[in-house]
Amino acid sequence: MTDSKLLTDYQWSRNPRGMHNQGPMNIDKLLEQRMGMAKLVGLGDEYVGDALKMVENGITPIIRIWRPHHSGVPLDAELERQFRSYLQAGLKWFEFYNEPKLHVE
Repeated sequence: MTDSKLLTDYQWSRNPRGMHNQGPMNIDKLLEQRMGMAKLVGLGDEYVGDALKMVENGITPIIRIWRPHHSGVPLDAELERQFRSYLQAGLKWFEFYNEPKLHVE
């Protein structure tokens, strides 16, 4: 068996409406507004529970662990541990860097 590389096999809500967090996400609000995805930017693995609730409700969480200077920096043990917390919970959607033209991050 080979791993599929087709974009059509990518698992997500199929709803392009989304929201970016500024602190904890209100999942009821996301459902009320019919959001299909949510970007969760945190300092570590504090959003594992929220992300699982989103998946249970048909919302795709996209997780980024914030670092002041992330791009091109080797993955350290703590950052790897934090990403593994999300992976072990069954979460699959990650953003590793912020937009490259921004001088923050």
